[in-house]
Amino acid sequence: MANPSDRDRVIAAYAAEVRAFQAFLGAVLVALALLHLLVLLPIHQARAAAGPLAAALAAAEREQETAAAAGHAVEQATAGLGRLRRELALAPAQLHRAVADLFDRGLASAAGGDPLKATISLQTPEGQTVSETVEEAIRRQIGQRVEALALAADGTLEPLRALGEAPPEVREAVRLAAQSLGPSVLALNSVLREALAADPRFWERLGGPAGFGPASSGAAEWSRGIDETLRGLDARLAEARGGLAARGQAAAARAERLRARQREADAGRAALAARLAWLPTGPDGWLRLYPMIAGALALTVLFRLRRILLLRTALAGADVDVLAPSWVVGPPTAPGRWWALVLVALPVAATAHAAVVALDDGALFAGATGAPDLVTVAAYGAAYAVLALAAIWQLLLVARGLVGGPGARRAAPAGRVGPR
Repeated sequence: MANPSDRDRVIAAYAAEVRAFQAFLGAVLVALALLHLLVLLPIHQARAAAGPLAAALAAAEREQETAAAAGHAVEQATAGLGRLRRELALAPAQLHRAVADLFDRGLASAAGGDPLKATISLQTPEGQTVSETVEEAIRRQIGQRVEALALAADGTLEPLRALGEAPPEVREAVRLAAQSLGPSVLALNSVLREALAADPRFWERLGGPAGFGPASSGAAEWSRGIDETLRGLDARLAEARGGLAARGQAAAARAERLRARQREADAGRAALAARLAWLPTGPDGWLRLYPMIAGALALTVLFRLRRILLLRTALAGADVDVLAPSWVVGPPTAPGRWWALVLVALPVAATAHAAVVALDDGALFAGATGAPDLVTVAAYGAAYAVLALAAIWQLLLVARGLVGGPGARRAAPAGRVGPR
């Protein structure tokens, strides 16, 4: 500048701008720090803790309900097992009566011959009359009795199979029953048919307290095996019942603890809302708007700092660091230039962090259905992105001037002589 008075005015303006910027930057840093620590983070933490706590409580309640439903199913299966035992105890006498009737009819029709080969007329369950030999009728009667027992055994497992996601104890009981109980009951059909082939009058030994055992050696072995299977399944159901009761009690205790924590969290959120009642938009609205406020402040800081750097370039030749010393804008060789750049970058970082916090909380942008409104999310996300990218670009330009860019080098103090 040729005119000394103009140069003095520019220097005075530069000094005033530097002082005003330093005060403004300090105010922005303090305001953003307070808003971040006392407003943004408490609201975010309260909202973030609510979701996992509610999910944990729901999971504990579901586990409690599952354990209760499984325990009820085990009780029903145990009762079904008792009914199966009673039917197994009654089945020999029922078979004895049915076969005795068929044998008597065979004796009457055989006229001194083999009653098993005599042909008799029988009524089917559908009401039709059929003719068959006594031996065939006895085999069919054995099949019907065994089928009834198999249905009773299958009904024992039905309450356990009806469970959607069965606990491990129940799955183990179902596996044991499917592998042992059903096949064992069905094996009775071949055992009694073999007893009939070996001794046509095997049925005369049925009906006593020994069950099917007296029919043949194979039937005795079958009786021991089915008794062992029933005892094992009964023990497995009792073990499952005890495990489910313990699991239900543990889930109930956990759910009660979580409810207490939820009540404390609700009280804390209510106290926070009362403490932040001065926010005109409420906590949710503040979380949505705060990234824009921080972004606007960051851009203002960077624009003003770029103006100072331009004024510093215009004053090339004057020792501005003596006339207007600054802890933010100094010569490229100043030891604190990187620290100054970090301070200037803090509002940009606050903007980016606030934007991430807001966009990560989908409930902030929920629509009428409670699900995030994609249009609202996209609108706010675009606004956050524009502010953040603009601030980052301005920060790069400011960094070039603060840490040794061409403009900064041209603003070096006059009279400094380089090495010859």
